[in-house]
Amino acid sequence: MVTLPTPAFKNSDFSQLLNPAYTGNPLSGTQEVGTDALGRPIIFGQIYDPLSTRTGPGGSIYSRSIPRQPHSPIPVGPVAKNVIQNVGIANPQFDRMLLNIPGNNCNGGYGRHSEGVKIDHHIQANDRLSV
Repeated sequence: MVTLPTPAFKNSDFSQLLNPAYTGNPLSGTQEVGTDALGRPIIFGQIYDPLSTRTGPGGSIYSRSIPRQPHSPIPVGPVAKNVIQNVGIANPQFDRMLLNIPGNNCNGGYGRHSEGVKIDHHIQANDRLSV
């Protein structure tokens, strides 16, 4: 799959992740499963600040209802900034998240929707087959 980061993504603006026309996913920007512990809607595609994590009801940080603050824009760290400025990643030509440059946009078995199977067989104590 041929996809490049958009100029907005390079500038740490991920607000387009809430736009179904941009992501190609009709759930983007919709209320996903309900609300967090503070009664705020949980939005599909929203990026949350992991540093704002608080314990949920009962004191567990593993609860799905952990209150976190939406995070936008995300600060660009020094390594990412160096890559963006010095490597010269081209900008996409189409205004969408996936398949946003012309060319052979097939996934070739290694794209976002690939499937795989692994088989392990124990033949004897020291003999194993893995395919």
